[in-house]
Amino acid sequence: MKKKKILIIEDEKPLADIYEEILTEVGYIVKTVSRSEDAKKIAKTFPADLLLIDHGLGNEHEENGVEGLPKLKKLFPKAIHIVCSNYLWYDIEKMATQGKYRKNLKMVDGFWHKLDILSEELIKRVAEVLK
Repeated sequence: MKKKKILIIEDEKPLADIYEEILTEVGYIVKTVSRSEDAKKIAKTFPADLLLIDHGLGNEHEENGVEGLPKLKKLFPKAIHIVCSNYLWYDIEKMATQGKYRKNLKMVDGFWHKLDILSEELIKRVAEVLK
């Protein structure tokens, strides 16, 4: 069976490294980038099956994970797009007062709270969405 590919878009390198190590150990092919802009560079050579996208990417001059979602959907049309955040989904929806941002939230295939996806739970959730 073909190994599934996962792209992690996370600007906190220690966290990205942990996710990569956990998922690689159980047999996934994993790449990490720190910005959604960097995902463009590998889109053609790494057709990911799953994107784990940090909600709070970058700074005020860069797109966060939700703002970059339309581009990521075009770059990886067959992938499942999961937004991960330290915020709860309820809080993200409350922050989404702008029309474009709220519209982008509807493009999310799933949402995971980062504190809920440590080690075994991460492996379990990834297996569930990639079956």
